[in-house]
Amino acid sequence: MKVIGKNKNELINTVQSKEDGYKEKEMHKNTKLDQLWYSPHVDDTNTTALWFGEISKDLSFLSDKNNNSNNKDIKINMVISHCDKPLNWIFEKDFSPTRYKIDEVFVYTKCGNEVIGAPPDATIVELENVGRCDHTYAHHLSSTYESFSKQNSEKIIVLFMKDNPQRSEWWAKRTLDYTIDIAIANGFACIEQEYLFGDKIIPSYYHLNQKWREFAMKDGYVREKDRDKTDLFVSSYTNLGQWVDSLALNRLSPAEQKMRLIPVCYGGVFAVTSHQIVSNEREDYEKIERSLSRGDNIEEGHFCERVWGGLLSKPLSQEATNILIEKKTRVMCRARWKNRCGELAFEKKS
Repeated sequence: MKVIGKNKNELINTVQSKEDGYKEKEMHKNTKLDQLWYSPHVDDTNTTALWFGEISKDLSFLSDKNNNSNNKDIKINMVISHCDKPLNWIFEKDFSPTRYKIDEVFVYTKCGNEVIGAPPDATIVELENVGRCDHTYAHHLSSTYESFSKQNSEKIIVLFMKDNPQRSEWWAKRTLDYTIDIAIANGFACIEQEYLFGDKIIPSYYHLNQKWREFAMKDGYVREKDRDKTDLFVSSYTNLGQWVDSLALNRLSPAEQKMRLIPVCYGGVFAVTSHQIVSNEREDYEKIERSLSRGDNIEEGHFCERVWGGLLSKPLSQEATNILIEKKTRVMCRARWKNRCGELAFEKKS
């Protein structure tokens, strides 16, 4: 394992050195893969798939007859935010991708504990223990931004992971392979599926922007009692919308309020293409990283969890937006839904 300290320039130089020698490739070739990769909107050919943030397009051309990836144009990187859990489970056959090969693994360790279970060739980076996984992700995106530059036509998908499978009961039906498939077409994909509340309410991956902005978590958050402190948790922001506005993120700024629906990935495990990474400015990731440096367990981290989808996904077409708006029968934000503010839902007929 290559262990790198806290100096961001070390990581930048390491990643850029790996880019040396890449041959210039013709941009935007007119192949099936290019048509998916550079399409301007998410796949909206099937309303049910669209509702859940999935795809209906046929990606079988990316695999051989044995269902193994035969496309050498896609490179898979994995970024893991580590605190105190062994990583072996991530690389076991029941979870790790089977149709795609992971080319590089970056482990960011933040709590001073030994990293157990990482591949021997993984790059290990020590970071200050602030901002949880979302700070880690923003740090990686800002530090390695040049490796995804618009001039480099290599197709890279980055899988962002946490060291714990705490929400894995919601991952059961969406494998990492399928998550990568979705990202190829939609630019971004969440491993966690929306789950049912009872037998009748069917929630969507998409949220109404205006209501999404109202989310706040002023009661604190504790997942592990012996570890999670709440003395610094509450932020100075009234809600998610005020935090987003303060950062002036280009894709989510008030000037972009025409984006009526926002995709939201809960759980902090997702995939994104290099093309979508550079659809934002490097400064956007730097601003998020700075904001999440206020402390370890902080409200801004929960704001950021709800921002990645809107920041990194391809947009909906106007037609797809209208389809989702027409399909929903309610917009959630109360009681058990208070932490999923703005989530579209429809009620199944008896």
